[in-house]
Amino acid sequence: MKNRIVRTSGQSLRSQVLIPLAVAIALVALCVGLACTLSARNAAKDGVAARAEAARATFEQAARPSRRLPGPASVRRALAEAAASGAGVAFGEKGANATLAPQQGGHETFTYRLTNPPGTLTVSVPSDAIGKATTSALVKTLGIGLGAFLVFFPLIASLLDRRLAAPLRSLADAVAKGLAGDTEARAAVEGPAEIVAVTGRVNDLLQAQVESTANAEKAENTDYLTGAASNRQFQETLGIEIKRAQREQNSVGLVVLGLDRFESINDNYGHAKGDEVLRNVAEELRDMLRATDVLSRLGGDEFALILPGTDPDVAYSIAERARSVIAELSPNGRRLTSSAGVACYPDHARDESTLLQFANGALRLAKREGKNQSRRYDPEVVVVPRGEDELAEVEALFELEEPIVPFFQPLVALSTGKILGFEALARFPHPPQRGPDAWFAQAHRCNLGAKLEAMAIEAALEHQNRPAGTFLSINVSPTIIATPEIQEVLPEDMSNLVVEITEHELADDIDTVLAELQKLRDRGARIAVDDAGSGYSGLQQVMLVHPDVIKLDRSLVMGLNDDPAKVALIDSFVRFARRTGATVCAEGIETMEELRTLADLDVTYGQGYALARPADDWTSVSSAVSEALLRRSLQSQADVTADSDPTDSGDKRLEFVSARISQVGSLDELGELLELIAAEVGSDDVTVSRWLPEDDSVETICGGDQAPAGERFKLSNYPSTRHVLTTQEAVQVLVSDPGADLGEVALLQRTGFAALLMVPVVCRGETLGLIEALSRTERPWTRSEINRARIISYQLGSAIDGIARESGAEQAAAATA
Repeated sequence: MKNRIVRTSGQSLRSQVLIPLAVAIALVALCVGLACTLSARNAAKDGVAARAEAARATFEQAARPSRRLPGPASVRRALAEAAASGAGVAFGEKGANATLAPQQGGHETFTYRLTNPPGTLTVSVPSDAIGKATTSALVKTLGIGLGAFLVFFPLIASLLDRRLAAPLRSLADAVAKGLAGDTEARAAVEGPAEIVAVTGRVNDLLQAQVESTANAEKAENTDYLTGAASNRQFQETLGIEIKRAQREQNSVGLVVLGLDRFESINDNYGHAKGDEVLRNVAEELRDMLRATDVLSRLGGDEFALILPGTDPDVAYSIAERARSVIAELSPNGRRLTSSAGVACYPDHARDESTLLQFANGALRLAKREGKNQSRRYDPEVVVVPRGEDELAEVEALFELEEPIVPFFQPLVALSTGKILGFEALARFPHPPQRGPDAWFAQAHRCNLGAKLEAMAIEAALEHQNRPAGTFLSINVSPTIIATPEIQEVLPEDMSNLVVEITEHELADDIDTVLAELQKLRDRGARIAVDDAGSGYSGLQQVMLVHPDVIKLDRSLVMGLNDDPAKVALIDSFVRFARRTGATVCAEGIETMEELRTLADLDVTYGQGYALARPADDWTSVSSAVSEALLRRSLQSQADVTADSDPTDSGDKRLEFVSARISQVGSLDELGELLELIAAEVGSDDVTVSRWLPEDDSVETICGGDQAPAGERFKLSNYPSTRHVLTTQEAVQVLVSDPGADLGEVALLQRTGFAALLMVPVVCRGETLGLIEALSRTERPWTRSEINRARIISYQLGSAIDGIARESGAEQAAAATA
């Protein structure tokens, strides 16, 4: 249970302090009055006692006998003299009394034992003075006390109110206003030191409350991780901007961005790295936006851009620029891609909820179609969830006589141009017009995905007269492979089928999926993995599934002829496939340049508009394309001319360089190839030298500006070079290597290079010279680069030997002539 603040009504400070103070003052005055009265009474008693003592002394002096007066006479005279003071006196002597009656009224009696004359003296003194003194003292004390009370009490009350009550009232008022939401409420700092200290603390608490409230409001409106607007703030801002656009007859663009396969960053590098990536993405997006634009984080790895005053075209261009900015981040050296969905008011929707739905639908479409792209909202292909309406549409689809029409796209061998198989695609001809991905996604949301996919597979398998020797590739989501609907339509013999995994991510229960795939393999099917190369998850699927066919994502194929990085990645997939017994298929080939580059990279087969479009029957590839592929695969690189450009394929490029070297007939022609050789071994410059054993030196025969032809170097100064020539081993030298020979290091420093690779040029087992690859950046040479340099050196050996023989023959002929 939460603590509750209990408020009780209480008396005011005046009543709580002044009343006890008044009582205390009255008690003090009473005590003082009593003390004064007692003191006056005691003084009066002392006066009475003094009168009695004086009467005693008078009697005692007068009562002494003398020669003139005998004892009794002297006693009587003494009694008379003592009584003259106003006191009553009586004296008794051995039973004989001489008395004087005491006066009437109150009196005090004192008794004395006398020795001269012997006897007992009794003195009675009037006591009225004691009563009068007591009454007078009491009256005076009460009067003085009352006067003092009437004078000092108002002064004390005023001081108390000014020094205590007023500061406390100010403190209470400030707290009440602060609790009521007044951010400016503060208590006056005045009064005693203790109240001043308490007031300061209370003011600090009020300031802290203001800051806490502000921080809470900011936290509610701001994403805690990235500093972007929160989802709540996004909803409010989008509604405000749409209302403003309605008033001003303007437009509002909405871009929803999602990072592609962001979960792999968390899985591989931890959530701290993932959080850092999200913060960096938000910072980059914030920097590219206008002051009127709003960046929001919708949750997870999704961001939204509210773009007031932008139409669909401008919003799309901003989405593309945002994706480019995100792609430049490259956390841990890996390319960070994103997908975007674009929707605009009033072109697509007229309220914030629908606008967000449409933008999210466009984003889902972008991700389904391969990620790393932006898509505008298109009602024909983008599906927006509508609950019961979605279910009704899918169920109505099943009621149609022919809900799905199968289309087939050829899979063509890129080495021969021959059709090896067909991929079965689904088309939905009936309204509402919607793309197949949208229909399948909608069916899965309605838990009818297995039924719809089974219907598509059944329609494809029932299509007759597939060309002999070709296979059929069918698409299946891994999460439904084991469902009865799918198993019912799959034939027992699947030897001519390829099952293509269509989802970008495997199911949560990976072991179950892998077991089902193995069952399909046991029935003869081959397994293909889609979207390989589009991100880490695609590579992960390749490693987990061990597919028979690796289908390259079309984002990797698009424009690869102008992108060396894509070429290198596809080349690595081809090598991987060779080692694992798989084949590689490229999707989305749309240009002849892409087709030729893929063929040179030894990609097994491909599909795309450059080869053949999908059709409702078994289509063919044009004879021109087939013949071009066949001629290219059979074409010898030895047939290329000096003006030809090498291919981007690693193996084909090496073949091209080797073919050019085999055609060399002179040192001048060899010099023209040095640039190609340098590119092949990853160097900035290349020099070719011949060995002159008789002179114990090497002589440059082809080189750049730093190594003119004919320059000789004594091997006594270059021990590493001598080692290469005598042992036929490759050696690399780095300028910072403390173990490197000083001769080669000094030569590198003089020529401005930092790394050297020396490979012997050998022909028929004899060392003819060496090839030197030079780099201006200090770096070790890779094994692949060293192997390529060796292959080229073997070709150079034959070429240099042929040139030398031809030169020797010419010299001999000239001498004979």
